[in-house]
Amino acid sequence: MNQSEARAACRENYTDLVTVCSEEENTALINLINTELNNTLPADRRAWIGLQRSQFSSKWSNGDEVTFSALTGSCGPKPCCAAMKTNASWESPLCTERRNFMCYKQDQTDLTFSYHLITENKTWYEAQSYCRKNYTDLVSIRDQEQNEAVKIAGMKSSDFFWIGLLRDDLEWADGGRSAYRNWADDQPRSSQNCTQLNRGKWQAVPCSNPVPAVLCYNSES
Repeated sequence: MNQSEARAACRENYTDLVTVCSEEENTALINLINTELNNTLPADRRAWIGLQRSQFSSKWSNGDEVTFSALTGSCGPKPCCAAMKTNASWESPLCTERRNFMCYKQDQTDLTFSYHLITENKTWYEAQSYCRKNYTDLVSIRDQEQNEAVKIAGMKSSDFFWIGLLRDDLEWADGGRSAYRNWADDQPRSSQNCTQLNRGKWQAVPCSNPVPAVLCYNSES
């Protein structure tokens, strides 16, 4: 099916094309594809997911609503991510640049949280994965007071460091706010508007492409 046919099938029989929120969910989808398409060649084990081209918008890695921004400059035509400067303003470099980054850890008992500057150079996507595995997520910032606190926590960094803001022109078919991305090398391609999962990684492809499988979800399950 092409993407329009896939989405129609999902909405008729389930809820919608799947929204992917984490590495764990992505791995579960890979396993599902390999199980259902185990009689096909690996190159044919491809499936539609719900990410598609839209208008540029900002989103926090942890799904928080964007209520504050100190971004300077513009992304241009490619996805960009926020990195905090020493003066607490944010620049908007390409997400594939390598920088230090700020994670946060939330205590599930009293809901307090702490900041953790990681002095390893990673892309924004790699930093997101690291924070989610070892802490809670990349830090999100809700107001000027918190922005100042994050700046102070990052004073040991000799360079700008990633925070959790992603700005791109992609949205989920069901309106989900997930900022998780798992692009293959040299992806996403700005001229392609829909997304397939192929051998564990995401690829931007034409929406008219015939793809062997569709990943739907059911909100009742």
